[in-house]
Amino acid sequence: MENMVDVYLFGKKYSVPDNLTIMRAMEYAGYQLVRGCGCRNGFCGACA
Repeated sequence: MENMVDVYLFGKKYSVPDNLTIMRAMEYAGYQLVRGCGCRNGFCGACA
């Protein structure tokens, strides 16, 4: 069984597994994230 944590995205509360990154937690909650090919590898700079 996974440990769950509560996160708030745009004012709404979601329970997500505690081992996810913020990006993965957003996807787990149902958000679709569309970025360039560098995203997910830590070098596109969009989130910095």
